[in-house]
Amino acid sequence: MRVLIAENDTASSRHIVKVMERSGFEPWTVETGKAALQQHHRADIILIGLDLPDLDGLQVCAEIRAASDTPMIAFTARGTELERVLGFQAGCDDCLDKPYGVQELMARVDAVLRRARPAPLTRSIVRGPL
Repeated sequence: MRVLIAENDTASSRHIVKVMERSGFEPWTVETGKAALQQHHRADIILIGLDLPDLDGLQVCAEIRAASDTPMIAFTARGTELERVLGFQAGCDDCLDKPYGVQELMARVDAVLRRARPAPLTRSIVRGPL
């Protein structure tokens, strides 16, 4: 599963990459909104910081959502309810305040992926007298 991490905090993104690789994901990082917009189509899930240096993170989320249904989880350093609500309105599937625990992030990734890609339905065949 390919994971795009759009985050300008290099130390944070390095740590996320290590944890994700240990969990079997294929993560890569970008540090700008422009790069996220150019590469989002390659990802199965996107983790995006809303405080990107070049573009407004909310606008990046909205543009990705307009072009794709790829699951997105946003992080915000502002830590306000309004910022999280704006993240949801921009198309994010989940939103975390910084600082966050990496284990919580991984649990949220799993939850978002479960909702985005539900298990296929199994069909039962009922047989009766012919």
